[in-house]
Amino acid sequence: MRGRLLTVSSIWLLCAFIFIPASAQESIRVDPGHAIYDHLDHFRARGRWWGSLEERPMSRADLLAAIDSVARHADALSGPDRHRLDRMLAIGAEWREAARSPERRTAAVRRIPPVLWEAGGTVQFFGGPSDLDSLVTVSRRPRDQHLFAGNLRNEIAGRLGMDVRIYVDYSRFGFRPAGHDWIDNLPEAADHVTIDASIRMDRAVVSYAGDWAEVRFGRESRRWGTGRRGGLFLSENPYPLDGLSLHLRTRYVSGVSLFAQTQRGPNPPSYIPGEPYPPDSMFVDVPGDAFVAMHRIEFGLPGRLNVGLYEAAAYGGRGIDFAYINPIGLLLAMTQDVYDQSNTDDKKVVGADVRIDLPPVTVYGEFLLDRLVVLDAAEEAEVPGISSFAELVGARWANPFGIAGADLDIEYAHLDPQVYFHHDMDIRRSFVRDDALGNEGRLLGHWLGPNADDVYVGLHLPLGAGGGRLGLEFERARWGIVDGQRGDEIGFYRLKKTEKRWITGDVASERMLRVSWEREGLPAPLLGRVDTQLSMARIERSGAWRDADGTSLERDGWQLEGRLVWRFGARYSEG
Repeated sequence: MRGRLLTVSSIWLLCAFIFIPASAQESIRVDPGHAIYDHLDHFRARGRWWGSLEERPMSRADLLAAIDSVARHADALSGPDRHRLDRMLAIGAEWREAARSPERRTAAVRRIPPVLWEAGGTVQFFGGPSDLDSLVTVSRRPRDQHLFAGNLRNEIAGRLGMDVRIYVDYSRFGFRPAGHDWIDNLPEAADHVTIDASIRMDRAVVSYAGDWAEVRFGRESRRWGTGRRGGLFLSENPYPLDGLSLHLRTRYVSGVSLFAQTQRGPNPPSYIPGEPYPPDSMFVDVPGDAFVAMHRIEFGLPGRLNVGLYEAAAYGGRGIDFAYINPIGLLLAMTQDVYDQSNTDDKKVVGADVRIDLPPVTVYGEFLLDRLVVLDAAEEAEVPGISSFAELVGARWANPFGIAGADLDIEYAHLDPQVYFHHDMDIRRSFVRDDALGNEGRLLGHWLGPNADDVYVGLHLPLGAGGGRLGLEFERARWGIVDGQRGDEIGFYRLKKTEKRWITGDVASERMLRVSWEREGLPAPLLGRVDTQLSMARIERSGAWRDADGTSLERDGWQLEGRLVWRFGARYSEG
């Protein structure tokens, strides 16, 4: 199987070498959670820049062009907005400096170096004195909780690139309720101070890039869609996906095709070697390999309107399927062909997102269709089923109430009870990796999981040139509880038409009021920069939410968190 995947990736790379023209720093991508995206989002809402941030990670070249576009309005910016632009220009200056050869470091004109190397790392402490671990307040990207991380990047002639990042996790030296397993980098028995460490890797990519296209092979985190608290389909919260992707970008149209592995393991006993399509399984936890194919196309339409369309198919138990690895194939049609040939009903979803810029406000939304079933048929079928949807709407108001440099974010999301799951209970054909015991899930969608909704309001205020930002936030999340478990834990909950409600089961809620302060880019005593963050939140829970061991989580209290990150690195270029 690995040989087949390497063969396919080699063909893609060969095509790229033949057809893709060169461009500087196209192969170096910027992590989806980097501060530059939030800065650009602010200036886009203000009307100082028009462009897309909905397909991440983006290349440095694209982000540098966006920074230059904002800089053209520098004379019209003052106060906090000008400080924000200066921070963006400083980030851009670092990237441009890396692209100059040693002999041309002082030259004003950038030149593409034949070879560029970047090595860096971070040392981080993140913890707090309280044990009210919360799905709302604690970061939903567990890989951000590392103790140490090191990365190495290499680019040759602006075309061929390599990007590797390893980290040591378990840095959250704090307490948590016993058996509370929702965060993936804490061991199951961590009901006391966690001191164990583990080496992990969340980025290992080989890429070949050009002005309008790029092929990437390996492991990395991705984010698609408009949501700021999390997209409905592909967010930053799951483990990084191992796969092969093709990226196309022109002025008005861009597209992404991704084929990745989501589960590893031996095939089920019922699998017969040589049989391309084993029968559908009716067991919740099915062993064997599982894969997902995803396509997304985005249109930047005139009038500051951006529309994205996406589709995905998930399957397992038969190795690599070349129908799904095809970057230009229509996945919905492919799944129907698979069903006609083998009576195997693979999982598929479709969705759309839209963003419109109405300075000083950006309005956005997303809709995901998980399964479309006629309600009469669902009511009469021997195996009941219902249509499942997920919706998200939000807005960003830049400089609200005349406060320069500030942002007001409002977002609401709802996910139906069965969304992300496959109707025949086969975990391989679902967009969540979970087992029958409710252990760690690897959700490819919104962090809420199925059978839930969430409302968020946040105001972030600048505190002068060097004072950082003050955050005032409110969030209320609700989950439907069935047999003491949340939607992504119970899984495959089958509903008839008469059973469908907005949220099914007993409702558990969590409310959060939070005050935070963060400052990025402080000079470090020796080298590099230091980022700091402090927050204090009031957590209030209600409903039937209980932990895996039956412990009630209906405890109210204050949650204190602190983060200190030291970033350092070095660059070298030849030629």
